[in-house]
Amino acid sequence: MEKYFILNRDVFRKEIVTGSKTEEKAVKYLRDKLSEYVDWIEIIPTPVDTWYEEKCVLICGDTTIYCKALPYTLSTDIELEPIHGYYLGEHIALSKPADSKIVFIPYPPDPDDAKYVVLKLWRKGAEAIVFYDQLPGRYRRIVITGDEDYSFTKGSPPPIPAVSVKKEDYLKIVKENPNKCSLEIITGVIHNNRGKTLVAGINGRGEKEIHITAHHDHWFQGFCDDNIGVELLIQLASLLKKNSYPNILLISYTAEESGAPNYTSWYWSWGSRYYLNILADMNKIDNIITDINLDTIYTSPLSINANPSLMKCLEQLMKKHKIHYRGFDHPYFDSFSYSLRGVPALTIHSFNEMLHIYHTNLDDGTEFNEKTLREALTITQELIACLTNNPPELKPLLTQIKTRLENLDGLETRMLVSKLETLQLRGIPQQKIIKLTTKEFLKTIYVPRINGLFESNLLSDIDRLHKILKNIEKYIDTELELRAVDNIRLFQLPITKHNIHEIPNVIRQIIMEQLRKYIDKIDEEIVKLLMEKNLIK
Repeated sequence: MEKYFILNRDVFRKEIVTGSKTEEKAVKYLRDKLSEYVDWIEIIPTPVDTWYEEKCVLICGDTTIYCKALPYTLSTDIELEPIHGYYLGEHIALSKPADSKIVFIPYPPDPDDAKYVVLKLWRKGAEAIVFYDQLPGRYRRIVITGDEDYSFTKGSPPPIPAVSVKKEDYLKIVKENPNKCSLEIITGVIHNNRGKTLVAGINGRGEKEIHITAHHDHWFQGFCDDNIGVELLIQLASLLKKNSYPNILLISYTAEESGAPNYTSWYWSWGSRYYLNILADMNKIDNIITDINLDTIYTSPLSINANPSLMKCLEQLMKKHKIHYRGFDHPYFDSFSYSLRGVPALTIHSFNEMLHIYHTNLDDGTEFNEKTLREALTITQELIACLTNNPPELKPLLTQIKTRLENLDGLETRMLVSKLETLQLRGIPQQKIIKLTTKEFLKTIYVPRINGLFESNLLSDIDRLHKILKNIEKYIDTELELRAVDNIRLFQLPITKHNIHEIPNVIRQIIMEQLRKYIDKIDEEIVKLLMEKNLIK
């Protein structure tokens, strides 16, 4: 038997964009391989927008450079004066005014903030952006939308083109110092297309399911993001048939990197959100015990982001393996789609360690260490075995929530804690309380700017407000802003020496109002659950 199922296959060494012919070939290969080990396979057609690139060329004086367009850049053919930019915190300094210019600028410290760079420079009059990395030898693809917010339902295409060049090519342009640069980009978007998610099942005991997930779409070669994850799905399939577990679903998702229809600004993890929407419509979400997601597996020691309800099994693993627990489920991964539905979920990854090659052409397996793959395989097997006999537990989840509330006073805080503690006394099963608490208390908050906040956690809005309240003096002469997904503005407060003595009371009132919203939502859901049990009419 060959050592690896997909890592050396040409089709997986190419860029795989959701809805493309390459994806179709990759999914067919996965289906053929998995069919040797599983009881059934289903392909889930997923509505996607397929972005593709045909040409990206930058000509500056006598220097011709091949570039990579950033999704969802549209076609263009322009010739403009080049200028240069750099960062001063969240601000951008330019060598000349940006009006009608091509701006050359490094990627921001967090490459995913690139859209804020594009939007800021567009507002200054720039007509194109050329990004380069601080390190040489790499192109990088980061999806750009024209929406500064994050939404699951809406968005817009980028207002101006953005491309990536290698640093050494940028330095050639600096040396030549041309008066003009021309940029030709040919790209396209196929709307109302279909991506393919593959679901493979190994039949087990009862109706409950454990999902093991990865994604096959990727930028460039995508060796760690996420060919290793897909490789592990097949390797697990070849091993799990010999054991007695609940039903195991091995899922290779489409549209993790891009593809959410209509330029939706929460553009990633669309394939998993769509599939879980289908399961929700079929009332099958409660069948899922947990999701174990495998993504950005690059080096050891591995990290895990997970729902606290899974802590019993995680603690067993951490005694045997060098694993870093990084907190609640991470919003960048497909596991987060499960968390949004209340399902306890986790991702095994080494995301922070691979940022230097994240979404670049250097994620090509050059630094691959088989030991890391074997470690991820062993950890996943042990997690499946542990969760089979130790389902998610409510206590560590409630402990985390109470910890986040412990420094807050007020009737609303006491009411919320009390309601959570008495849910089991009302006869509501523990697993339903875990799903209810996870779904209703999970909040994604952000500040829409370069180096701004982007955070998802239980009660993250309450926690952030409390941190601001404790350190209010440091925010004098700033304007504080905090938003939640789908353009929910939690607050926008100018803080000055003139009003600083009143701001703490304002923030306390915002906290109490947010807590009341959580209480009202929990009350609504409790009524629904009790009606299901026919305890009230």
